[in-house]
Amino acid sequence: MFDDRWHRSFESAQSRLRQLGVNPSATDIQSMRLQLLVTSYEGQQGAFTEAARRAAENGPARRQPWFQTLASEQIGPADQATHDVLLMLTAPIAAQQTSDQIAEAERAQVAAEQARVARQRTTIDNLAVPAGVICGVLALCVPFAGFIAGPAAVYLGVRARRTYHRSASTWAIVLGALGVLFAVVSAIAAISGSLGGNTPTGTGTGL
Repeated sequence: MFDDRWHRSFESAQSRLRQLGVNPSATDIQSMRLQLLVTSYEGQQGAFTEAARRAAENGPARRQPWFQTLASEQIGPADQATHDVLLMLTAPIAAQQTSDQIAEAERAQVAAEQARVARQRTTIDNLAVPAGVICGVLALCVPFAGFIAGPAAVYLGVRARRTYHRSASTWAIVLGALGVLFAVVSAIAAISGSLGGNTPTGTGTGL
């Protein structure tokens, strides 16, 4: 009688696990077998009632629909002990599934953010190609613009080197550098001309 009750409860528990799609480890199965052995003794059917109640209230575990279904089942007295053992067995498994899902969602969020940043960087790098050449031309052709447009052209040219437009990148850097040099020379010439124009000239007096 005792052995029959134990074997029936164990087979019932295994059948329910298969229905739920849960695959416990061999250690968990052995633990379940021993717990069912305890509840098979007369008067020990409620040995794990309190532990099962706490397991059924496990917040992370209840986020798994299959566990919530198991925890909410209405069970008759004859099957209550088996149900209690199933709750104790599956609560940690369900909680781990929830933890794994949260971690996976966080990894996916980080990957999505990294992809967004990479796309944004690529867009800026591609825009740097024409912008760098334009700034280089302005730095070289417009007097004194080289002080601003020149460094901008060099910076944009360096960024543009991360694209396939290497020649345009080189042109931007060269034009920017020449623009800065041209601006410096123009400034020196302007300052020299200003100083030369302000030099007083002597006036002679005849006797």
